[in-house]
Amino acid sequence: MRFMRFKINALGAVAVCMTVILCACGNSGGGGASSGAASAASALAGSTASAASSVTAASSVTPASSTKASESSSSASIDGGITFADQDLEKYKDGFFGVWVSSLKEREDALDACTILKNDGYDAAVVYSPDWENLNKDPRYCITAGRFLSEAEANSLLTKVKNNGFKDAYVKASGKMLRHRVRYICVGLDPYEFFPDKVAIRNVTVMEFTSEDVVEATLYCDKDTVFDPSCDMSPFISHKQGEGVFEWMRSLESRKKTGSDEDFTEYVGVFEVSVTGSHIDRVYGAYWWD
Repeated sequence: MRFMRFKINALGAVAVCMTVILCACGNSGGGGASSGAASAASALAGSTASAASSVTAASSVTPASSTKASESSSSASIDGGITFADQDLEKYKDGFFGVWVSSLKEREDALDACTILKNDGYDAAVVYSPDWENLNKDPRYCITAGRFLSEAEANSLLTKVKNNGFKDAYVKASGKMLRHRVRYICVGLDPYEFFPDKVAIRNVTVMEFTSEDVVEATLYCDKDTVFDPSCDMSPFISHKQGEGVFEWMRSLESRKKTGSDEDFTEYVGVFEVSVTGSHIDRVYGAYWWD
């Protein structure tokens, strides 16, 4: 299954393009690549050390987590909090010290590289830099070899990481998670339930933005839900100028009485949003299967 623009391949790996832009997650608060990016690229592309060598084989590796569903998946009520599919993400939402080894422009490339590091024994993770208080606002998928609550623990791993070929790896605090960004998949109109002050989308599949972990949940929007300024509005065909997410979604109820399901394709597909609990705070985009 491949989603337009995101190129999520749920059945196997996508070849990793190892165009490394080290420090794009914001080393020392900077916004660009460090002067050591070339040597980091060398480590990722062909070091004799085990971790770096593993990443070289990206094109032949199938991520173990690519079709993984959370064993603890559960449905949340409208008033309840959505469960983090990635339990570690919930643990570190107030911030962590990362051992940063690389950052990439493409989500799937970063996930593949992260999986290879995990296979080599690292507790690696990917984070999306704009979603964290202390990381670069220039969007990058940043790869850390581990997440720690203390700087001392992170520095202990840093030594090992450097010895394994990632010479330009460094430790930096992420700051707090600014938003819980997810994607939910709606395959029909049945999940929509309408109330005077909210619209619920019941029992939809929700994917963490920086992993393939999945949870089933009920989400809802209300008048506080907004379209992000970066959102491409072209998929929202019936959206009127000045209309909010709630008004756009609420209009489906009356329109369903006069139209067929084929008239409402804008309400199905993959939606990228940020959430607090089960509340949809912000909508970043909608995408279709191709």
